[in-house]
Amino acid sequence: MEESVRELPKWTKDIKTYGVEIVASPEEVLKRADVIMVMSVDGRAHREQLQAVLKAGKRVYVGRPLAASLADTVEIFRSAEQSKTPIFSCSQHRFSPGFIGMRNHEDVGDVIGCDVYGGCPREPHHPDLFWHAIHGVETLYTIMGAGVRVRDAPLRRTPPTW
Repeated sequence: MEESVRELPKWTKDIKTYGVEIVASPEEVLKRADVIMVMSVDGRAHREQLQAVLKAGKRVYVGRPLAASLADTVEIFRSAEQSKTPIFSCSQHRFSPGFIGMRNHEDVGDVIGCDVYGGCPREPHHPDLFWHAIHGVETLYTIMGAGVRVRDAPLRRTPPTW
């Protein structure tokens, strides 16, 4: 994807400032790491990229989007469950101090509801909320906490067990 190609040199430079060593292959990363982060922008690649990680049983975080289809999402969670590998995926908005702080901000008071909106650019190969729209959903959950309801429909806080 154009975004990956364009941003990779910047991301590589930034991550090196934290003392992260860049190695020659994913296999080398698996040998050296206890926890894996799959951060490629294109969710279509994640199912294949996760195969070796799940086979190795390494805990893994997958940056958004987890996948580009429901079928791949189901298969990723099924494979993780079969290999007994902990896996997690979310938008970084879940951990934004500004959003987290809204829940108990003294100037705001008790939050009993909120409207969240954000950009929703589309990619033809990432349908529905698989692309940037997940950021708004994560923001809503971060501010409202567990049990948030949208249009009287309870939302899940954890992925279903397959």
